[in-house]
Amino acid sequence: QRYWSQRCFAAGRADLDATSHLDFLAPVREIDKRMSLDTLLAAISRIYTRKIMLDATDDRAGIARQTLPEFVVTFYVELTGGTMAAANGMSNLIANVTYYLNKALEIQKARQHAGQKDKDKDKKGKKDAHPEGKAPEDKTMQKTVAEEQADSLLLTTVPRISTFAKFLGVEPGSDAEALPVDAVNIFLFCLVRVTKGQHPLLPRKAEPVRIASDIVLEAIEATMARMKSHERMALKYRFQQTCSGGSAVVDLDKALSWLVSQWASNVHEKLDERLKALFSSADSDGDGTLEFKEYHDMVQKLKSDQRDLLPLRKLYRMYGKMMLAQRVDANIFVRIARSEGLIRFAPGPYPEEIHHHGSLLFFRTLESEWKKLEPEVVALIGHLGESPEGLVLGQDMATLRYLLWKKEHPEITRIFFLELIDQLAENHPGDWTVGVSVHMQTR
Repeated sequence: QRYWSQRCFAAGRADLDATSHLDFLAPVREIDKRMSLDTLLAAISRIYTRKIMLDATDDRAGIARQTLPEFVVTFYVELTGGTMAAANGMSNLIANVTYYLNKALEIQKARQHAGQKDKDKDKKGKKDAHPEGKAPEDKTMQKTVAEEQADSLLLTTVPRISTFAKFLGVEPGSDAEALPVDAVNIFLFCLVRVTKGQHPLLPRKAEPVRIASDIVLEAIEATMARMKSHERMALKYRFQQTCSGGSAVVDLDKALSWLVSQWASNVHEKLDERLKALFSSADSDGDGTLEFKEYHDMVQKLKSDQRDLLPLRKLYRMYGKMMLAQRVDANIFVRIARSEGLIRFAPGPYPEEIHHHGSLLFFRTLESEWKKLEPEVVALIGHLGESPEGLVLGQDMATLRYLLWKKEHPEITRIFFLELIDQLAENHPGDWTVGVSVHMQTR
């Protein structure tokens, strides 16, 4: 937390050099570098892709997933291989996110002001406003057509950058903390479901992503599968009424941002209320002490909200943390319950509800393609040796093999496969040609 605060502080002091367009993938050795808008969007897409991949790696190892600030720290360390370069890279990322959001806000205010001036002119009438019959030109506020187009492109990408800023807890004008890992999980699950694991997940340049509303509704149904059916139906109805407006297509960035906000207000906050009410009912005398049986019976009532509760060992660990507090109240109970993952909202259906028959053809095809690719990847790992690049590539290959064996997540498996193809093409430009199908359907 302290390290991230230091990076945010450094970003706040940055005076971005308008003449520099930093490639975020290059090692960063100095601060105050402005990314082009396309470079920033490419960085966001890349970070989301690596987050999805390393979440799968963490799941395989039984390691808790990271919040986005935690992940960005490890992402830049992996990317640059150095402490100072990683710190500068993170500060530059935060500074550029806030720069473009502030710039978008200035553009919106300027356009609103210009629109109000036009309305005032219409009310007064041109002759009253300018007796000579010709209005003087306001050259100080004029922009070229290219500048106006660039401003419009930035405004179309605001939902994407703003959601990313909320995940990091760096949205300008807000003192809200970074959104929790559950929010990131829901966002990425729905994104992968909508895009079917395409590569890149989001455009690496400033352009809107228009998606059929039916596809987004299907993704919401899958993402929120653990919701009670009537709540899920109500959520999809609200999407049609407020987000898509009944249109056949919808802006993907706006739809994903809407889903995260709906989760926060209708799921996350209500879970906290449920936990507080549960504790208050169990601690009837208000003395803040619960015998383990009382605590265990209380926790079992949560099964109506979540089937896969913590195993007994973790329940004992959580109970032990509660006993360390001098006095436990509802707020302390919620904080400990959250930190231990007592109750959480995981996206997607429960494991026993996953049907594999629809994706078996995909996995059979991909396994055939992987047999052609695997020797090349193994050879590249041998060539890279114990370098950071070689270790990361070996880790990605191991996770891909695991996913092919499990046959549970076709979209994520496809992402790993396409990433390995990219690594081969990047390390053997010109003398290695991708000879496998990369456009296979995942379902």
